[in-house]
Amino acid sequence: MNLEDQNQIQTIMDLRALARGLISSVVTQLEYEGLLDVMITGREGSNDLYADEARRVLSYVDAVWNAFYGLAAQVRNTGKSELKTVKEYASMMPFPPPIEYFSSGLHPGLFDDAHDSR
Repeated sequence: MNLEDQNQIQTIMDLRALARGLISSVVTQLEYEGLLDVMITGREGSNDLYADEARRVLSYVDAVWNAFYGLAAQVRNTGKSELKTVKEYASMMPFPPPIEYFSSGLHPGLFDDAHDSR
């Protein structure tokens, strides 16, 4: 393995760590136990109160990994003289939108029928 390959591998490893960190920050801020918890909550057919939120998280996860795979391929196909810094590649990753994007909260009329039946 030559130095060029090592630089590419290190860049890809750094980008993978960034991808994991971006995903972890969203999962943690929304107080899920982990990505498995998000997947269970957002599974197809779920009636969980947070299913829509979890699905938005999963869409973001897809965007992060798709960006990572595209950037990793770009790094692999770039010569040493043209290789950008990790910071330049990182700026091409989808950073999380405001946390409010994921958590829309409970639907305002969710419990209206319960109040009317009293």
